[in-house]
Amino acid sequence: MSRMPDFRIQDSMENFEWIDVVGPTEEHLRALARHHGLPEDVVAGCLASDLQPRWERLGKWQYLVVRMHDFEAAKDADTIQELTRKICIFYSESALLTVHRRDQDFFAKLRADWASRLRGSGQLYISSEILGEILDGAFSSFQEPIAAAVESMDRFEMSVFDAPGAERFTLKKGYLLRRRAYVYRRTMRLSLELLGRFVPELPAPARDPVQAARALAEGIYASVDELEDHANGLLNLHLTILSNNMAQASHNTNEVMRVLTVISVCFMPLNLIAGIYGMNFALMPELRHPWGYPLVLLLMTGTASTILIWFWRRGWLRKAPRLPRVR
Repeated sequence: MSRMPDFRIQDSMENFEWIDVVGPTEEHLRALARHHGLPEDVVAGCLASDLQPRWERLGKWQYLVVRMHDFEAAKDADTIQELTRKICIFYSESALLTVHRRDQDFFAKLRADWASRLRGSGQLYISSEILGEILDGAFSSFQEPIAAAVESMDRFEMSVFDAPGAERFTLKKGYLLRRRAYVYRRTMRLSLELLGRFVPELPAPARDPVQAARALAEGIYASVDELEDHANGLLNLHLTILSNNMAQASHNTNEVMRVLTVISVCFMPLNLIAGIYGMNFALMPELRHPWGYPLVLLLMTGTASTILIWFWRRGWLRKAPRLPRVR
């Protein structure tokens, strides 16, 4: 598949140029770097998939890497590379160079909008206005997946207590939600850190669009931080319930074993007596005694009763309190 041609736009007075590069090759990026006086290795490095949000000054240029949510991510994606896409931005007051692998809907709308807006007279600080809208679009992309994660969290929380119609909660699903919340929070934290270093480098009149995007990022960071806390709490609740139910099952097993133990202990001396008088020796006077049989029965009854009374006094026959079962 051939890559998209570069999108280029200039204001009417040719004081500003925006170049948007989609799906470039390394050779093309190096050519752009040479043309604009940028370090070739830095610009060619935009093809790397593991770039984190960052800021760096390159002479008159400032280099930013931001990440936006990837709406084509797999359902089990849980890393920053799988969940997000990077946007590399080279910023100066007179030019803006943006590099990304795939075109995004908000980028297409942004290009069309600025193509018409720049047909008029020249404007000041165009670069920071476009940059602010790019940052706003990138950060806004996280709002939908965060809202979906919060909704899933609510359904999972209901399922812990077997609420009707609730989605079944599993540790795997809970871990995936927590992992995604962590990735989103880390992405926004790094984004806020780069903006904290980048904004002071801008002229005061050019800061407003970027500050607006920064305020949006702070709100998203607060939301995703709350989401991660909620996910951790839900996982801990689920583990607590599992532990409680396992303790209840163990308690019930111990109750059964206690009953079986009492029965076994009661019958052991009876079996001993029966075994002794069942040996059929020739000289066993009790076998011919007229009261032999009732006396042996009385002995067995007394022995079993004595054992039961002893167990009762020690509290072993009293029913143990039942553990509360959490569903």
